[in-house]
Amino acid sequence: SIPFTITNSGYANMNTNIAGRLVQLTNVFFGTNAGNIIAAPAVGVLTVTVTNELGQPFKLVFTAQDLDTQGQTLPATASKVTGVVWGSQNAGNPNFAVAVTKFSDIVSLVAPIPLNVSFAAGTLTFSWANASFNLQSATNVLGPYVTIPGAATGFSTNTTSDQMYFRLFHP
Repeated sequence: SIPFTITNSGYANMNTNIAGRLVQLTNVFFGTNAGNIIAAPAVGVLTVTVTNELGQPFKLVFTAQDLDTQGQTLPATASKVTGVVWGSQNAGNPNFAVAVTKFSDIVSLVAPIPLNVSFAAGTLTFSWANASFNLQSATNVLGPYVTIPGAATGFSTNTTSDQMYFRLFHP
């Protein structure tokens, strides 16, 4: 994990020791970029400025070559963002950013919520408070888990399997 102020330690250090390395920013806030869809830039890169909880800024970049990020929606916050330090100092004008190449490298902050289960007359009934979560099931605790189509809070099933595992998943 690098501090958002890493570039304050000297640009020669950034050019020779940090640029090109895989790094991680933590406690990332997307501000006015939250909810925006990452669109392929016509030329070069799409640059997004983010901050940490202290309001310190840092830049993220997305390129047209990284198709996994294109069309994805930026979250409001992320517990961590991983990417490669990209850029350089040019004539005293530093321009460093973290290049994100996979959308899964933006790990959103989603607070866990309880999954309530009741059992009566051979029927399991599930309830949870946040409709943005999907109910998933598997026959093995390690998965694979599959989203149950149309399952919303109050979902009931009278499964005939001896063992079923359920979880809430936030897409």
